[in-house]
Amino acid sequence: MFEYARDIMRRRSELMPYIYTSVKKTHDDLTAMLRPMYHDYPTFDEAYEACSLDGTMSQYMFGDSMFIAPIVTKSDDITKMTEKKVWVPPGDWIDHMGRKVTGPRMMTMDVTLDETPTFIKSNR
Repeated sequence: MFEYARDIMRRRSELMPYIYTSVKKTHDDLTAMLRPMYHDYPTFDEAYEACSLDGTMSQYMFGDSMFIAPIVTKSDDITKMTEKKVWVPPGDWIDHMGRKVTGPRMMTMDVTLDETPTFIKSNR
């Protein structure tokens, strides 16, 4: 448990410059830092589906360059894994495991409850 908490604190510290910049932009532009996918991608039907309330696809933008797809469903009792359906917006993204993913596309990921699928917009 201690290692998990330490990892969360470390990740938060690493994100502080990004969070600070996003909060500043929120203040200056009066735009939300956390927002539904369809706010940034209104012409894609999948962006609306990505915000379903039943938990099958719950994801949101976190600033301009990240989106989060939290795990909100029960994991399998034996494997401790759960299947997460994710819509990847247009462009190149790097997932929480360091893999490059190109959108737009739907994908299904097998993840554990201690993972939080996070995608960062690639600059390349």
